[in-house]
Amino acid sequence: EQDLRTAIGSDQLFLHVQPQHNAQGQLTGGEALLRWRHPERGMVPPDQFIALAEASGLIIELGTWVLKTGCRILADLHREDPSLTLAINISPAQFKHPGFVDEVRDALAATGACASGLILEITEGLLITDVNHAAERLAELVELGVRFSIDDFGTGFSSFAYLRQLPLYEIKIDRSFINGLPGDKASVGIVCSILSMGSHLGLHVVSEG
Repeated sequence: EQDLRTAIGSDQLFLHVQPQHNAQGQLTGGEALLRWRHPERGMVPPDQFIALAEASGLIIELGTWVLKTGCRILADLHREDPSLTLAINISPAQFKHPGFVDEVRDALAATGACASGLILEITEGLLITDVNHAAERLAELVELGVRFSIDDFGTGFSSFAYLRQLPLYEIKIDRSFINGLPGDKASVGIVCSILSMGSHLGLHVVSEG
């Protein structure tokens, strides 16, 4: 935990951008993935230090750093191609933090990044625990021009009612369903259903993996 606290803001932490492509193979943007290169331990897997950050409360400070760094990357991407987008994962604690909207506004202003190119990824669980608060917070951020994606879609045991209640832009099909394509009939059925639902609701759909 102390090592992680020291790493925030240093060159130990960096963002790796995983490219996203459309069906024609054209680059449409990317997803910012946080990486930690520890000076003694080497590369520390995200599933270890993200859980640590959430348990210790460091996730707020860490999330702020990721947001600012991601916006700088987005601004650089837009100098090459204004149509590119960048997705950044947002933890439930960060999303619920009272100062989160101001943090997003400040990060965009400080970097000159275009809000419409920023996609914030949140989980289904965050939405269903307090849909009214989530709706208010999403509305504030959508007013800034920011867009939202539901990460790991299809893995939560939730009602789909929030899909028509909230101002969402995108859903991401969980990797577990994509890994079953094209041989597993159940995976094919689920993916086809999500694609159809996304089309009818006017939502972008991204497949993980």
